[in-house]
Amino acid sequence: MNKLMISVMTALLLAISGMAVAQDGGQGPGNKGQRSHRGMQAQPRTMMEGVMREIKRLDLSEEQKEGIWATVHELKGELHPVMVEMRNGQRELRELIISGSFDEKAVAALAEKTGDLTAQRILLTTGAVANVLGQLTEEQRVQLDAMAAERKQRTKGKRGRKGKRGGNAGSPPTEG
Repeated sequence: MNKLMISVMTALLLAISGMAVAQDGGQGPGNKGQRSHRGMQAQPRTMMEGVMREIKRLDLSEEQKEGIWATVHELKGELHPVMVEMRNGQRELRELIISGSFDEKAVAALAEKTGDLTAQRILLTTGAVANVLGQLTEEQRVQLDAMAAERKQRTKGKRGRKGKRGGNAGSPPTEG
């Protein structure tokens, strides 16, 4: 029974995370694809979104831009049916859960299908990211690596500040 519950929880988590990928990130020419909430820039929801955010900061040739956008649009077309299946699976799982009678075999089958769809989504996305990165020059790759290192450092700094609060909520962090 424990293995079944893990499968059910995994299926739910995968289905929910899959829905996040299915949402259109607003990517495309003329649209920076950035979402904000109360003045704060949202984090990318997908690997491709994160790569595209930083690639937009590079000085790309027109040929590179066209090739990269073609890859992004192709990825969206390939991902759409996968994401539709994932949403349908989530809907079926929700119906199974609220039906009143637990069908272990049906839930296990949905969990396996969700796992297969997730693997397919990962393969499509990583292939597209590799294609996009392959269209960059060596200099652009170095710039992209530097941007990633800077982002990692900023993120690390933010995480470090959160945990340095002292016992008094109003007091500044202590150096030690």
